Amino acid sequence: MSDPSAPPAQPVRRTLPGRDLSVRTVAWITVAVFVALTVPQISPTFYKAHFDGDFGVVHLAEAFLLASALGFALVALLRPGTDWPKGARLWLGLIALGLFVLLGEDFEWGQDVFGWETTGWFAQYNDEGETNFHNTSVWLDQYPRAVLYAGMMLGAIVHPLMVRRRGKGIFDKWPDWFVPTLACTPPALGNFVVWLPKLIDKSDLIEGVKLQVGRASERQEVFIYMFMLVYVLSLASRLRSTEKA
Repeated sequence: MSDPSAPPAQPVRRTLPGRDLSVRTVAWITVAVFVALTVPQISPTFYKAHFDGDFGVVHLAEAFLLASALGFALVALLRPGTDWPKGARLWLGLIALGLFVLLGEDFEWGQDVFGWETTGWFAQYNDEGETNFHNTSVWLDQYPRAVLYAGMMLGAIVHPLMVRRRGKGIFDKWPDWFVPTLACTPPALGNFVVWLPKLIDKSDLIEGVKLQVGRASERQEVFIYMFMLVYVLSLASRLRSTEKA
């Protein structure tokens, strides 16, 4: 029998098991996307006609993944009655802001859709003559991309696989809701695998044969944005499963 004079128990946070995304499902979807982007390269003419370009399959897939990730992030962020760990709402808000900026940059803030000419500051400093910021400086393109690659390698590949194998990883001291889980590993791996044909071509491992068709960086972005979508869904799922017991 409980002591009526005892102070009320303080609510304790716990993370419910089994609320993350299915690793197997994400892996199969990743493989399907990889095959869909690889097989058409058998015909370079067909690939360049339908997959390359501002409104090719690759670019539209990027836009769909970014828009989906942004939509799910906003739905989770604006969901009423949430009781999340400290900093989770701010982090999700930063993710939503970053996804919005990426989506705008990916379509040159409307230039791809409306077709206006590049003038003024962008015409002077943009390497590709487009209305975006990431082609104006390595600090807005190559360096952030390198940081993202390193984060994906360590956070979405090395850490989850270490946890799977040894029970602990390199980010164990970070909040468990923040660190990517094994569900994020397949698209992160896809980002690096899709770059291999370009690496093989540069190294001349297969003499007289060119495996690379179109821009590998564009296909990499498909898997980067897929990783972002999976991370947002995984994060939202794990945050929903955090409750007071």
